[in-house]
Amino acid sequence: MPLDKPYYQIYRHGPDEVNRPFIEARRNPEGIQSLRTYEILKKDFRKTLEYIEPSESNMETHSHRNYELLLRICTEIETQCKFIFEKNGVQNPKDIIRYSDLNGPMKLSQYEINCYWFELPSPIKPFASFADLTRNNRSPSWYKAYNKVKHNRLKKFPLASLQNVIESLAGLYTILTAQYGLGFDHALILQNSVHVDMPDLFRAIHIEFWDDSERYDFNWNSLSQVTPPFDQHPLSIIP
Repeated sequence: MPLDKPYYQIYRHGPDEVNRPFIEARRNPEGIQSLRTYEILKKDFRKTLEYIEPSESNMETHSHRNYELLLRICTEIETQCKFIFEKNGVQNPKDIIRYSDLNGPMKLSQYEINCYWFELPSPIKPFASFADLTRNNRSPSWYKAYNKVKHNRLKKFPLASLQNVIESLAGLYTILTAQYGLGFDHALILQNSVHVDMPDLFRAIHIEFWDDSERYDFNWNSLSQVTPPFDQHPLSIIP
């Protein structure tokens, strides 16, 4: 049977009445702040492309600007993961391996991302490692790079590469799409005169598929009058 209530911060695409609560969530204080942060990161990333051409031969190029961006992007991804856990009643998720359990209810590993601004040799799957059969292998390569360069910049500085910045930013785009829906960053005019560029930097070319027992089926106009209109997902550990 389809689900008659949505989970907090877990979007599953469908008809307008199923998408509506997640579109509304973009207007909440957390949604506005998250989307504003993403827009600023995109703007700063575009600035780096004035100095580094995003070609295959430059993907290993590293710099202090890339280092700064990688740390900021991955910190924001951690913030988003913790927020999803907390909204669903799970406090203090410890690390990226625990965050990988979001793959159960959100199917993050299935997202494939392409870019409007330059041609990639293949689509990015930022969270493909979340589906690894071995739990300890689920940390994405760009996240491992972030951790290593954060703790030992002098020796690991080359890991602050253009490729890791692109993949991590695609990861942030993915996790925001999985919370707020497709087109989250250009389908809505944000409050406080936040400028949203058109077209978007990234686009999802493949997203999750939900079987009949997982998909949402409700009328939000009626459900929004219920307290609470959301269920919490248990976010169990995936062995």
